[in-house]
Parts: sequence; C-alpha cells; structure tokens
Amino acid sequence: MEHEKDPETIKALEEAQKLRDQAGAEAKLRGECFEKSKKEFETGDKGKAKELSEEGKKHGALMEEFNKKAADAFFAANNKGRDDFSIDLHGLYVEEAVDRVKQRFAKIGRKGTLVIIWGAGNHSEGGVRKIKPAVLEILKEEKVEFDDDTPNHGCCTVYFSGKTAPAPAQTPAPAKTPSTVPAASTPKPSTGKAVMPLTTPEVAEEKKCCSCCCVM
Repeated sequence: MEHEKDPETIKALEEAQKLRDQAGAEAKLRGECFEKSKKEFETGDKGKAKELSEEGKKHGALMEEFNKKAADAFFAANNKGRDDFSIDLHGLYVEEAVDRVKQRFAKIGRKGTLVIIWGAGNHSEGGVRKIKPAVLEILKEEKVEFDDDTPNHGCCTVYFSGKTAPAPAQTPAPAKTPSTVPAASTPKPSTGKAVMPLTTPEVAEEKKCCSCCCVM
C-alpha cells in the first residue's frame, strides 16, 4: 500500500521530521529542568525549585506544540492522494494514530471498508510495533470485522458492513393445488354375446324397403 512519493511529499516529510526533532529537544530540556528543580527542592531552595519547575512546564508546552505540528505534517504528507477509505499512520505516535482512526470512523460514517496502514514497525523502538496493537484494540472495542495483513503486510482492512452481504430473502413458492385425477372407468363384465354394430339410417331404410317387398 506504499504510494510512490514525489519530491514535494519527500520535502514535506523532512519538514515534519524537523518538527518532531524540535519536540524531542524540548522534551529533553523539560526533563532537565524538572530534575534540577527536584534537587534544589531537596537542598531547601524552594524558590529556585519553583523557578525551574515553571521553566520545565514551558518546555513541555513547546514540546506538545511541536508534536502536534509534526503529527499534522506527517499525516498530510503520507495521506496525500488517498481517499477517505484509506489511512496511513506512518510517523505518528500511538495516541496521535488512535485519534486519527477514530476521527476517520466518524467521517466516513462507519460505512463500506477502510484500509488502515501502520507499517512493518521498522522504525519503531526495538523493532516492536506499538501502533498496531492500539489500533486492533479499537477495532475490537468497536466490534467491527477486519482482516490483518490485508491487502498487504503492515496494514488491515476493516469491514463496517461485514465481509459478505446478507442473502436476499426468498419468497416461498405458492403451494401446488393437487389436481383431480378422473377416476378410471370400471369396465363392464362381458356377457359373452357379440356386440352388434350400430345400424346406420341408410341400412335401416334399406331393411324397411325389403320388408315391404316381402309382404307382397
């Protein structure tokens, strides 16, 4: 499901990574401030501890801001040219990916199919995929059917309406009315006498004439 990336998309991904790096730098500074604040508090200098703590919070806010911009940039670049029924989560953190999957569910109205791409996990820390388990958990919670590694490795296909459409209801055929079979005629018993042929009018007339002649 990997789309060939054009120079413009590649540049956009590079900018997105810069934003992610800036977020990482702010996260490091935040951690350093909080660590120093803890030490100052333990030594009794609560004023300095509070000052460092506030500075750490500012770095934390900048970290969140850069991460949000990075997530938006990664998502826009990786989904360039895709329709609403395909979503690429490369470059996103787990929470960012989960949010976008839920947003896409709402956008398409849980209709048709949705291909979710999370990748093979080659860039994940320790090679362990984190987005996939989180997305699969959502699918189970939403009780929707899906096929893992479909149509390719590193993604899944979600079927909001089920894999197969229900079979159309069949109208029962009308009951057949049994036809009346005419009763077979019972042959009359034979009397042993020859059956005389029917006399035609011509023959009857001929016999009548012969009778008159004989009287004479």
